[in-house]
Amino acid sequence: MLSPESARNIHRKKAGDKGKKVSVGEEAAVEDYYLNFRKGAYQVTLSGYDTQKETLECFSTWLVWSLKGSSLPPSAYVQNTRK
Repeated sequence: MLSPESARNIHRKKAGDKGKKVSVGEEAAVEDYYLNFRKGAYQVTLSGYDTQKETLECFSTWLVWSLKGSSLPPSAYVQNTRK
């Protein structure tokens, strides 16, 4: 996207208000096997055939961490990869 505002507008169109809100990025929702979230100027849609929402949340947490350029992974990602 060109800006965080553009990402916000697209996110609201894609995610709507039907999905379950989750704590990923600045705004996120899971619906069926899709997870839509936004972080800064990015709107990201993840899909997977694994019906466990934890799988999508774990991957999206890692992706948000990657977008930040942090040197340490978030604890949620580390905990989920050790299961």
